[in-house]
Amino acid sequence: LPGQRRVHTAKESARRRRLLLDVVSAIDAESVEFTLRRPPGLHPIEARQVLLDAASRRVIERGVVMWQLDQQEAHQAVRDRNVIETRIRAANRPIVYDHVSSPGEPFLWAIDAVLWAVGSGGDWPRRIEHRLTNVPLRP
Repeated sequence: LPGQRRVHTAKESARRRRLLLDVVSAIDAESVEFTLRRPPGLHPIEARQVLLDAASRRVIERGVVMWQLDQQEAHQAVRDRNVIETRIRAANRPIVYDHVSSPGEPFLWAIDAVLWAVGSGGDWPRRIEHRLTNVPLRP
């Protein structure tokens, strides 16, 4: 919309959410949802590392050459890089990756829409389910 720097699905009207999800569902891309039930004793940082390691493996398996993640706080970005670089080195694959600001990368808006739909429940996930694969993980 005029003056809007980025699309954040949670802050949009229901009508606009439907429009956004229709656009996202028409994109020829795969969405992978990694889920992890965090057991007692597993710190949220460790849980994020398990999820990011699984995502890194998937990126490598799919032959991705460039990967952009949503901007994080500096200390979180460093932890993310450690997980990603360890996996990339082990695979001996050249992958360019970085954390980028979502206003500067519209494709991150699509990811936001998918995550919002999955997390919101109701009829929302149905709009993107044909583009979504769920991968349950265990720590």
